[in-house]
Amino acid sequence: MTAVDDVALPMGLDEAISAEDGRQLLTREEADVSADTVAALHSAGAALAEAGDAAGAEDLLDWEAHARALVSWRKVLGQAPSSQAALTALVADVAPDDRFFDLGVEMAESALADYARARSAPAPEPAAAAEALEWANTQAGILRVLAAQTADPGHQARAAYAGGLALISPSTQAEPDGEPRDEGQAAEAGTLFRQCADAESAPARLRFESLRYLAWIAGPGQPDEVAGYQAAAEALLAAAPKPDLPALRAVRGDRARRAAERGDDAEVLRLHELNLADTEHELRTARAVSYAEKITRGCEPDYAGAIGACLRLTDSTDSTDSTDSTDARSARILELAEAGKARAFAHALATQAGAGVNSPFLVRRRDRIEAERQRLGDLIRQLPSAAAEGSRRRMSLLRDALADNAERLLAGDAGSRDPGLIEPRTADEIRALVPAGGALLSYHWSPGRLVICVVREDGLAGRPVTADIPADDRAGDRVARAAVLLNVAIRGRGDDVSPDAIVRLAGERGERAEELWPEQFQHYLYEQLIAPVADRIAGRGPLVISPHGPLRDVPFHTLLDRDGSALVDRHAIAYTDGALALAACRQRRRTALVTCFAAATAPADPADEAAAAETTAAEAAAADGAVGEVAVVASAFGAEPEPEPAAAVLGEGASADVVHLRLDDETLTPERIAATPFAASLVTLSACQVAPVDADRVVTAAAMNGLVEAFMRAGVPLVAATLWPLPGQVAVPFCAAFYAALTTAAAATTGDGGTPAEALRAAQRELKSDSRFSHPYYWAPFTLWGDATAPLSEE
Repeated sequence: MTAVDDVALPMGLDEAISAEDGRQLLTREEADVSADTVAALHSAGAALAEAGDAAGAEDLLDWEAHARALVSWRKVLGQAPSSQAALTALVADVAPDDRFFDLGVEMAESALADYARARSAPAPEPAAAAEALEWANTQAGILRVLAAQTADPGHQARAAYAGGLALISPSTQAEPDGEPRDEGQAAEAGTLFRQCADAESAPARLRFESLRYLAWIAGPGQPDEVAGYQAAAEALLAAAPKPDLPALRAVRGDRARRAAERGDDAEVLRLHELNLADTEHELRTARAVSYAEKITRGCEPDYAGAIGACLRLTDSTDSTDSTDSTDARSARILELAEAGKARAFAHALATQAGAGVNSPFLVRRRDRIEAERQRLGDLIRQLPSAAAEGSRRRMSLLRDALADNAERLLAGDAGSRDPGLIEPRTADEIRALVPAGGALLSYHWSPGRLVICVVREDGLAGRPVTADIPADDRAGDRVARAAVLLNVAIRGRGDDVSPDAIVRLAGERGERAEELWPEQFQHYLYEQLIAPVADRIAGRGPLVISPHGPLRDVPFHTLLDRDGSALVDRHAIAYTDGALALAACRQRRRTALVTCFAAATAPADPADEAAAAETTAAEAAAADGAVGEVAVVASAFGAEPEPEPAAAVLGEGASADVVHLRLDDETLTPERIAATPFAASLVTLSACQVAPVDADRVVTAAAMNGLVEAFMRAGVPLVAATLWPLPGQVAVPFCAAFYAALTTAAAATTGDGGTPAEALRAAQRELKSDSRFSHPYYWAPFTLWGDATAPLSEE
């Protein structure tokens, strides 16, 4: 037994990452589960309840019930009643309840999973498969006998499900191999599944699974019968107190595919919209950010499916709809495209959780999960990709367990939420976010298809533009592939990356060397992403780019038209993670530019002599560049650079109007930032590293995105961040130009240059005009996220 503070848990259950994980551990070790285990769990649960830890007590009492069912199940397996009287006595002794029968079903399902693995292994194991199937049938038979004895409809339904599953499994395993199914067994299984599906006292999961198997038994030759089973399954799930969103998405997705085959796009749209509505309903009650991420995971096919249905309805040649209806569908496409972007992040911007429940048990579990995630993350980085697959699966389980645990820690917590920011924006509300004289470009990407909506101050500029993108064997399509290669090509420009090094890099990646120079990708992506709507933004001022999917890392401002002009030559450009995020930033708009906090971290601890001795000349130059960068930023505001940003930025830095950080500090985590209220109008994140020539990023794309989002969650309406590290050669001149333009614009009362987007454009063009720095590696790393088109002020 292992002590957890004052509570002792048996069998290593203190290491369980969730209630389900604990049940599985008990089942795996069922031979060691005894009456003593049950008693220990009961005692521990009572102790936690007495201490006020209701959440921890809930898990322990659940494990107690599971352990008791395991003991009873083993007792039943160990006896073979020879008479009705003996059977009656056994049932009276065991007192099988719903939990007992649920366990029996799980045991049968586990045996059938073993059967499937043995049968489909690269080297099939017929003997093991036959043994597992026989064991599943034995357990289903035991359930059937005991259910007849208890005469409980719920027990009988569970037994029927287990029996049907054992009967149908050989056929479901045979079908992928092209073998005919046993129609007699299928018919018999169908009778059992119908018994379970019709039993209102049966668990919803088993009724749902029974309906799915009934649809499979009916087969494609009975489309109406299949549709009836699917509709019943959907209704069953939707009526549950807490719907199973992944299961609902799956059954509605299947129904939508069948509707698309019939050409019924109105039904396709209805089904996908239902899934999205259920997702929004769940988000309204979610508190934890990680739990919101779990809710929204997997809903992208519904956004894509709904957008596709809207497009087909809009473009239908035989449509008799009015112009108003067509315009309404175009508006709906825009709304769907924007609603699906960074949905969990938008939820986090609108939600501030409070103290939550008092559960030391769940806090300890959270800490254990986070420690295990860190350990596995380090391991995965060291292992070859194939060898790390098992660790990745474990990481996925840990992620979900952490999300569920976080939500339970906040259960019943009123917290605070801005209802105006939690709801998806309408087309009119999105139009209100368009900068004066400018346009918002909303992109939606799905493999093989691109949709672009242009929104101006007067509304949508025509119907959405769509393009079919050729597939690519290494990415979703050629646009996604070009987006990756453009970044590789630009980052490969680092000082020590010579043409020969580029050729070597090309060989390692299996690419042609010329594919690692950026111009062709800049031209290609312009033709795909900008040219189709160029007439709609011609003569316009600032552009707000709302990217999606792989377009999230595309530096749109670098894209080249046929004449070789970059997009930034004609437009000031800002980026947003969707209309909800932009609305939050607009609501939190601040314009003051008076005080400044600027800081950089050193490449090594000066007290560490060994580290200092190993510092190379290139590293020292990079450090000098960082010092010069923050010095020039601080001087623009009459301030002094700060030496220790990790400590000070969360203190005095939180009250500054402008925060500029040259980052090389792993202690400044997104979690710490998000928990600190910031008063800044602008935060600039200049990614830095101490490796030579900035060839590899210390701050990865995921980490940088995490920091951008963390500062926005902390209340910052505008974040400037680098897509790749700011090269040391241009750090000082670029920052001097950017902040000079920014402060000059803020001091002006009139003119077109009064916004951060215009200030960044001016700095980029100034650097770009210098032949030494005309490559985008030097002038283009910075992007502005949030409300970048609002004028700033020195007052």
